[in-house]
Amino acid sequence: MVVGIGEGFTCVSSDLPSILPLTRKIIRLQDGEIVTLWADHVEVRSVKDGRLIERKAETVTESMDAVQKGGYPHFMLKEIHEQPQVARELLHLLGGSPEVANLVEKMKKARHLYFIACGTSYHAAMLGSVYFAQLAGRPAVPVLAPQFIAQ
Repeated sequence: MVVGIGEGFTCVSSDLPSILPLTRKIIRLQDGEIVTLWADHVEVRSVKDGRLIERKAETVTESMDAVQKGGYPHFMLKEIHEQPQVARELLHLLGGSPEVANLVEKMKKARHLYFIACGTSYHAAMLGSVYFAQLAGRPAVPVLAPQFIAQ
């Protein structure tokens, strides 16, 4: 996630190229962080304990050509066409990851396994539920977020 900071506005996006036409001043978010946006400033906090994280904005100097859309008319279409390759790379990484083994052990001990998501991420949850159910040897249920009711 990338936060853009401009004159009288802030914005956030999952990819840098979509922000560059608006501003070159950015903050890159890390895992475990959450951001609150105001028109004139942003606050980055730790998800774990809520503490404020001080991070200075950086100025992007690379050109739009360097982060181009690869011939696609917009970034969403590029991402859709890149998904098969990204999925192959992810499965390769997951296959040898010690974190996956730890996660699978926790999943085996859980009472129920739910993959909760919405929108495009729901498609990833459907695939992930199949993958992790096979690894854990038990059902994992994908659920649309608005339909999830904790038991």
